[in-house]
Amino acid sequence: VPDYRNGYAADLGHRAIQANAERRYADAVRLLAEAVPHHEAAIRAAPGDRTYRRFLRNTLGILTGAHLNLGDYEAAVTVTEQLLRAAVDPADDHFE
Repeated sequence: VPDYRNGYAADLGHRAIQANAERRYADAVRLLAEAVPHHEAAIRAAPGDRTYRRFLRNTLGILTGAHLNLGDYEAAVTVTEQLLRAAVDPADDHFE
């Protein structure tokens, strides 16, 4: 069920935000890396649901920041590339 997969991923994302706030960047990376496949599964199950794509983009953005905070620039670039591929209709997302 896509809602459950996306919801679980969102919960992991909230935990990662808290880890980032506590400067536990490695924990944030681990949580967010676990969340990404759940977002992707939700998107595959309901490709027309823009909410799932938005959640994936948010997760990838936070993951990029966590990699930067760790000084892992190569991983940050890789995740940023994923983020760009996930940005299907950024203009529409900004004006909803």
